[in-house]
Parts: sequence; C-alpha cells; structure tokens
Amino acid sequence: GQQRSIAGPVTGSGGLLKVGQGDVLLQGAFGAEGASVSDGRLLFFQGSLVNLTHLLVSGTGTLGGTANLQAQRLTWSGGTISGSAGSTLRLLGVGVNASALSGSGRCLDARQLTFAGEADWTDGDLCLRNAARLAVDAGAILRVTPAATTALKNDDASAVQLLVQG
Repeated sequence: GQQRSIAGPVTGSGGLLKVGQGDVLLQGAFGAEGASVSDGRLLFFQGSLVNLTHLLVSGTGTLGGTANLQAQRLTWSGGTISGSAGSTLRLLGVGVNASALSGSGRCLDARQLTFAGEADWTDGDLCLRNAARLAVDAGAILRVTPAATTALKNDDASAVQLLVQG
C-alpha cells in the first residue's frame, strides 16, 4: 500500500476521513468530525488531544500513533488500536452514542482504552498486547454480553490490565 503524510490541518464540517488501504499519517490539526479505517493504517501524531465525534475501526485496519484521542463514539468490529506507551483513547458517548465492540480479531496494542461513558461489548475476543490497558472510569458503564466468542486475553507475556475506578 501507499503512504501519505499530512503535516497541515485536516478540516471538515460533518466529514469523515476514510482509510481503506495504505497508510495515512496525520501530524497537523485534525478538524474532521470522525475517522474510519477498515484496512491500512490511520496514524495520529499531533502533540495535543485529538477530538472525534465518531471513530470506526474494522477489518484489518489499524488506528494508531502517539497522539491521545477522545471520541464520543467508537464502533470497533475488527482490527487494531495501537499507540505508544502512555497514550490513551477515551470514549465519552452515552445512550445512542454509546460505543460498540463486536466481532473477532480486535487487538489493543500499548494504548490505554478508557471508558468514560457507556459501551456495549456484545461478542468477539479482545486481545491486549505490549502492556495495553482497559480502564472504566467511575460512573461509566461497560456492558459485556457473554457469548461463546467473548474473551479478554493477553497476546504476549504482559499481564492483562483491567482498571475499574470507584
């Protein structure tokens, strides 16, 4: 696949940046409302927090980079969410904007995924690797619907970390 590096700002009103294949590296301000990656990689390298309304990760796509991310809603049905040690993805949505985790082949790599609103994990496995962590803030809700394919597992020698606040 091809690699595209964008150093300037990405802006849009009601827009969704879609990555279907190849690599997109974002280094400037990101002003689009959401992002979708189904194959290929979407990497954020901003020095400040990146706010998104909707984030979609599916197929064999990878969402990553060193930037801290915050989204109202995450729909995660496959692929990898990665980051550098200490980087976070914070989910804020509630009600109809609750995040949805389903499907198999999902992996969290080195980044912390923090549930600060509501999320539903309906099926599929979720692997954690390279000291990745799941955190549930006080007052947040992570609903897990047990199914034959629902599993939280480590994909390397690091311990699985699930942090539940207050």
